[in-house]
Amino acid sequence: MNDMWKILIVDDEESVHAMTKLVSKKLVFENKNVKFYSAYSEEEAKNILKENDDIAVVLLDVVMEHRDSGFRLVRFIREELKNKELRIIIRTGQPGTAPEKEVVLKYDINDYREKTDLSYQKLITGLLMSIRNYKDLMALKNSKGETLRAKEEAHKANQVKVQFLANMSHEIRTPMNGIMGITQLLEYTDLTQQQEEYVKLLKDSAERLMHTINDILDLSKIESGTIVLKKNPFGLKKLYEEIVNKYQYEFEKKGIEFNYEMDPLMPEYVLGDRDKIYQIISILLDNSIKFTPKGYVRFCMKREKTNYIKIEVEDSGIGMTHQAKDRIFDIFTQEDESNTRKFGGSGLGLAIAKSYVDLMDGEIDVVSELGEGSFFSAIIRILYLEEGKQELDINNAMSILLVEDDLINQQVISSLLERVSDNVDIAMDGEKALTMTKNKKYDFIFMDISIPIIDGIELTKMIRKMPDYKGIPIVALTAHSHSNIKKMCLDSGMNDYLSKPVKADELYQKIDEFSIDNL
Repeated sequence: MNDMWKILIVDDEESVHAMTKLVSKKLVFENKNVKFYSAYSEEEAKNILKENDDIAVVLLDVVMEHRDSGFRLVRFIREELKNKELRIIIRTGQPGTAPEKEVVLKYDINDYREKTDLSYQKLITGLLMSIRNYKDLMALKNSKGETLRAKEEAHKANQVKVQFLANMSHEIRTPMNGIMGITQLLEYTDLTQQQEEYVKLLKDSAERLMHTINDILDLSKIESGTIVLKKNPFGLKKLYEEIVNKYQYEFEKKGIEFNYEMDPLMPEYVLGDRDKIYQIISILLDNSIKFTPKGYVRFCMKREKTNYIKIEVEDSGIGMTHQAKDRIFDIFTQEDESNTRKFGGSGLGLAIAKSYVDLMDGEIDVVSELGEGSFFSAIIRILYLEEGKQELDINNAMSILLVEDDLINQQVISSLLERVSDNVDIAMDGEKALTMTKNKKYDFIFMDISIPIIDGIELTKMIRKMPDYKGIPIVALTAHSHSNIKKMCLDSGMNDYLSKPVKADELYQKIDEFSIDNL
């Protein structure tokens, strides 16, 4: 802001300019004098305003070269210059030209006075009030500007963080894919009891590490606003059965009674983000396992109003205080620090679950008392599909093409695929894969993105142009996790993508999911 308050007098009478300057020349506000500009027409005033964007007040006549010149200048200031801070005082010698109330409000006119009524004291008072108002508005504008700049800087910093985490994830996921894949393959071999225990410990440790990595990546995507929900068809009953089968063993191992129930009125098939729903339920059940030393855990899926389902998880665990309930869904929050040491975990799970529930136009809540267990409920929006659709079992006559250049990943993933298909081919680069798809029609393609010669994105675009491959499922396999990866995959013509390290059940679930006829 300048060291003087700028005031523009707009009037076609010279005497008005002279008198205004004479009576106001000693005006001082907050130790700053005033500087006057003079315009004798609407057009002259426009030129001055264009060249001086820091004018504080305009003293404006109405009738000049046109009967409505003053009002036209007001519209120019507010609508064309987009200047919302400059203060406007209208003075007129023709009371009949007074603006309507709507005009005063719409264009934020500070005051309207007849020239005969504008005494020295009223003029000075009006100018002082207008200058003060201008100063406050400019301070607010500058504050908003600083806030906006701070947000932009924070966004840039967050993007750097997200990209760093994505890069680190890629570097970690690639070797972890081999570790977890080989561990899964070992489970299918003949092992001694001691070897089985070692493999189990190895698998548990690898899964815990990947769970933590995934939580951090999910959180970074949530914070950056890059999470996009999928809309794929899937069977709720099968999802329910997978969860029950997985957690039965976990609860049995800990000696906790596991009760589960699915509403018989639950829609059989729905359209939505199966992985996110699975993750929400898993977070709630993992939380109950962690904080229930003994007793029971109850899991239930219910049909709510049309296109909504309700998930309930109740336990007889340690419960929580009222203070803890108020912040249990906040990031990095557990009831106290001792819980982190005693029970483990990053404190991210419930925050992630809430974010996903919010994205699904739902709500999540908890009822709990210290020492008396907890009851979590989540209602999420999901699109019901017509009843009676039948899910297709994995077909051992299905032909699958695996496009992957890493030798270890080739061995691991192809071995997993060969457990469900007798017809698995491998292409080490994009050129080879293109030739193979021209010579043979495959029922399913798993496509690594970072492959030599022709990358997976471009290769998919080329394959989609072939008549035989218009509707064949193509699922990306990638160690990348940056925010644009899903868009890149879908835009190229892929159906979906899996992040490395790839698990057997994820591979099989995708084959099953995209083999459902007419969905």
